[in-house]
Parts: sequence; structure tokens; C-alpha cells
Amino acid sequence: MQDGSAVTFGIKNATDEGPPKMNTDGGYDAFSGASPVGRIYYARYKMAL
Repeated sequence: MQDGSAVTFGIKNATDEGPPKMNTDGGYDAFSGASPVGRIYYARYKMAL
């Protein structure tokens, strides 16, 4: 890796919580931090030029 490059790993919704129910078209609160998809793992590579 070059100087200034970075690798990031993470988990969104690590506790695998379901989103709170709401009376909306989607049926859940998109701003709560929970996801109807469930737990998501991700990796990112940022390369310095």
C-alpha cells in the first residue's frame, strides 16, 4: 500500500436489530440506524494518488 492509502472494514447494524414499525409507505423508520435488510458487512479501499 502507498502512503495515505487506507483499508476499512465494518458492520452496519451489528446487533441485527429490526427497524421500528411506523405508519408510512415503507413501513419502517429509515433514519433509525436499523435496516430491514439486516446485518451488512463491508470493506473499502481508498488509494492515495
